[in-house]
Amino acid sequence: MTGDVRLSLCIVVRLLAKGCYLKFSSAAIFAMIHPPLSLIPVFIMGISATICFNRNKCLLATILVHSVYNAGILYFS
Repeated sequence: MTGDVRLSLCIVVRLLAKGCYLKFSSAAIFAMIHPPLSLIPVFIMGISATICFNRNKCLLATILVHSVYNAGILYFS
């Protein structure tokens, strides 16, 4: 991952963590550990997984969101 992408993600994480948007900062951290080309889709998937977890309070929902995302990546690649 390039330094510019990491720096901008770190800034986003710090700004979002200061407010009540911790779910967005966790999605940004999750996206940072993935390849740069998948940054935006993984960030969106991370937000989706967080929303599912907050609604259901069940880790299985998060695992299912991640599994569906991975299956879609395999299918379209």
